[in-house]
Amino acid sequence: FKPLPNGDCGDGIINPHPKHEVPDKYWAQRKRLFSRFDDGIQLDKEGWYSVTPEVIANHVANRIVQMIRPGDISAPDPFQRGCIILDAFCGCGGNAISFANIDVV
Repeated sequence: FKPLPNGDCGDGIINPHPKHEVPDKYWAQRKRLFSRFDDGIQLDKEGWYSVTPEVIANHVANRIVQMIRPGDISAPDPFQRGCIILDAFCGCGGNAISFANIDVV
C-alpha cells in the first residue's frame, strides 16, 4: 500500500486547501467522515480532526437508542415511541446527523 499524493483518495481529487488548514491525511479520509461530502459538506480547520467518522457515529447512535429503548421500538403511543437526545459537544454534527437519521429519536 502506498498513499497517493496530495490527499487523493483514489477519486482523482487532490486537496484544494492549504496544507496548514487541511492536511492531506484528513482530505484523503473525507468520504469516511461524511459519505455525502461532495454534496456540500464544509468543515473548518478544527472540524477536520474532531468530527466523528460517519460509520462510527451511526454505530454509536444505534447502540444508544438500543440502550434507551430495548425491545420493540414501534410502540403505538408516540410518547413511548420517541426520545430526545442532546449532543452537548456537537461540533460539526457527525453524531447529531446520525441520531437524526433514526426515526425514533
